[in-house]
Formats: sequence, structure tokens, C-alpha cells
Amino acid sequence: MIKFLTNLILALFARAALYVLGLPLVITGIVILIIHELAEIRLPKINLLPSLGEIFIEILWVIFRIVVAISDFFYSISVILDVVANVIGAPLWNIILKKKGGYAFGNRHDTISYAMMQNKLLNNLTAFGKGIAWILDHIDPGHLERTLVKAAFMVFFALYLLT
Repeated sequence: MIKFLTNLILALFARAALYVLGLPLVITGIVILIIHELAEIRLPKINLLPSLGEIFIEILWVIFRIVVAISDFFYSISVILDVVANVIGAPLWNIILKKKGGYAFGNRHDTISYAMMQNKLLNNLTAFGKGIAWILDHIDPGHLERTLVKAAFMVFFALYLLT
């Protein structure tokens, strides 16, 4: 009985170690089976290969990771386009969205929304700028405010990397 429990713990530990390394469950089960056959250790045959449920969950997990990667890709592209539009359109945005003074559009590290929020805080938006801010707030409530949170997080993260 002790040998059975020892072998069971060894099998579970090997499976956990391989899974932590990032191997899918199917490959993990196959590797454990190969180790079992090569070492000729009498590991219990219980649950060495993944069940159909585990395979299904692994497939769902892979699909989820693909969807997240694709959404991250498109989010990054949209932020890049927003920053490019801020820089290229700076002369126009500085005329139609903000009053004299205030936070200037065109900084290559800012999105249009971030510059708009800075001017909103300074009460420096034109009537057209206030209208755009109102539309953005109704399409995506808190959109402009979240730009400040993201900017603060980026500054904090940069400072963390420097220390």
C-alpha cells in the first residue's frame, strides 16, 4: 500500500511539474506514460492520460488564449492609431477642441482622449470639445477618466522598472 501511494504521489507530482512548465494536458499525459515505460516504475495507471473532459477543457483554454491574444492585438492597434491621430491631427485638434493655453494635443505619448481629459480638468475645452467629450461619455461612460488611470499606472510601472 505504501508503494502504491508513493507511486501515486510521484505520478501526480510529475504531472503537476510538467503542467507548470506549460505543457498541455495531452502532452503531459504522454510524457508521464513514456517516463513510466522507460523507468519501468510501477506507477498506478489511474488518471495518467487525460480524460475527454480534461482534453475538452484544454481545447477551450487554448481557444480562450487565442481570443485574448487577438483582442489584445486589435486593442494595441487601436491605441497606436489613436496616438498617431493625436500627433498628426494636433494642429486641427488644438484649434477645434481646446481654447488658448491648456494642455496641447500632439504629444507622441498621449491619446486624443488623454489630452481631452487634461483640458476638461483645466476647463479648457471649446464647445465642440465639450460636445465630443459628452458623446464619448455616453458611448463609453468614464472613458476620459479612465485615460488618467491608465496614464498613472504607466508612470507607476515605469518607476517600478527603474528601481
